[in-house]
Amino acid sequence: MKRLSFVLVVFLVSLLMTNSALALDFNEVVMEDGVYKWSNPNNWMGAYPDGTVEVKIRKSDDDTGDICTLDSTEIYPYTISARMRVYEGATLNIVAGGTLNGPGWFRIGSNGYTGTVNQSDGTLRIRNAGGSSKLVMGDSSGGVGLYNMTGGTMTYDKTDTGPGWLALGNRGGTGTLTITGDTPTIDMGRLYIGGERADRASTGTLEFNLTGASEGTVSPVEVKYTRLDPDGATSTAALVVNLVSGDDPTSPILLVENSDATAVLGRFDTFNGGSGAEGATVVLGSTDYTLTYRWDSVTETRWAGNDIALIPEPATLVLLGLGSLVALRRKK
Repeated sequence: MKRLSFVLVVFLVSLLMTNSALALDFNEVVMEDGVYKWSNPNNWMGAYPDGTVEVKIRKSDDDTGDICTLDSTEIYPYTISARMRVYEGATLNIVAGGTLNGPGWFRIGSNGYTGTVNQSDGTLRIRNAGGSSKLVMGDSSGGVGLYNMTGGTMTYDKTDTGPGWLALGNRGGTGTLTITGDTPTIDMGRLYIGGERADRASTGTLEFNLTGASEGTVSPVEVKYTRLDPDGATSTAALVVNLVSGDDPTSPILLVENSDATAVLGRFDTFNGGSGAEGATVVLGSTDYTLTYRWDSVTETRWAGNDIALIPEPATLVLLGLGSLVALRRKK
C-alpha cells in the first residue's frame, strides 16, 4: 500500500509539473526603448517561445495587464501546440520589424477576460499543420477581444491545410476588429462575425474608419467567404463605418471582398446602429451611401457579385455635382 501511495504521489507531482510547462508566460522585466520587447529572453518565464507550448500574454504579478511589443521576427514550428493567447487585460503591439509566423490558434480575449492587439506595421501570419489556423477575437463566454489595425498585414499560410479563420466573437465571446485607413492589408480565408455556427452564438463587430489626405478611404477585408450572425436569436453581427478624416467620399467603398462565388451567409444585425439589411443607408460627410451584399468589385456593379460594399446614391452625387458647378461659376 505504501509503495502504491508513493508511486501515486510521484505521478501526481509529475503531472502537475508537466501541466505547468504547457504554457509560457510573458513577464515585464527588462524595458528597452521605453517598451517591454518580445525579443528579450528575460521577459519570458522559464524559456523563450519556440512553438512547442502555448504562449500567454496576460496580467503580471501586480495584477495589471502586461504590454508586449513585437518588433522582431518570430517563427513557430507548424504544430497543433503552436497556440497563443492575449488576455487578462494584456496588450500585444505589433510594430515595424515585427513578424509573427505560425501560431495556429491565436485567441485575443478569452475565458472571461479582455485582450487587445494593436498593429501599426509588421505581419501576423496564422498557420497550423493540424488544420485549424484560427485568429479569434473574443473566444469563450465573457472573453472580449479587440484588434486595432492601422497598418501592416494580417494573413494566413495558403499552402497549409488550415482554413485561415478570422472570427469576431466565438463560443459566447465578444470580438471587434477596427480597421483605420487604407494602409492595412487583411487577407484571410473565412470571415465569421457572431460565431462560426449557430450553437456558438457570440457578438462580433467589424468597424471601418475612413481617413485620407484627400477623399477618406479604408482597406477592405479580403476573404474567400463570409458568414454573419449564424443564429439570429442569440448571436449579433454589427457593422460600423466612420468618416474620421479626409474629404467627403464619393466613390464606392469596398468593405469585404469575397473571392469565392458563395453568397454572403447572413446579414449584419445593425449598421451604424440602424438596420443592417440590404439597401440600408448612412450619410458619410455629405454623401448618402447604400449598403449592399451583392457588389461586384471587379465590374463595380450592384446585384452582380457577393462583396459587401457601400455605394453612393445617384441623387447625392448629382447634388454634389451641382454644388461644384455653382462654386465654379461664382469663382468666374
